[in-house]
Amino acid sequence: RNFAGHQHSFTDVAFSPDGRRIASADAAGHVRLWDVPSAACVDWLCFPSLPVTSLSFNASGEFLATAHLGETGVNLWVDRTLVEHVS
Repeated sequence: RNFAGHQHSFTDVAFSPDGRRIASADAAGHVRLWDVPSAACVDWLCFPSLPVTSLSFNASGEFLATAHLGETGVNLWVDRTLVEHVS
């Protein structure tokens, strides 16, 4: 599969526990969430002043944790496809 979209080098990549999603982060602070079977980008986050240094899904795959350059702590993001329709 070809997961096209990032314009900068990757800082981290994480697979969801079920293997259906990939989260990827790049040096410009972009995070993309990919559907593996279709190779489609299903969600996108941007942190231009806080590049993501690490990504991780929780055990159920419901949350994505991000750590950012120069920041202390971890941010948790819910997979919005679980709570609303994404078109």
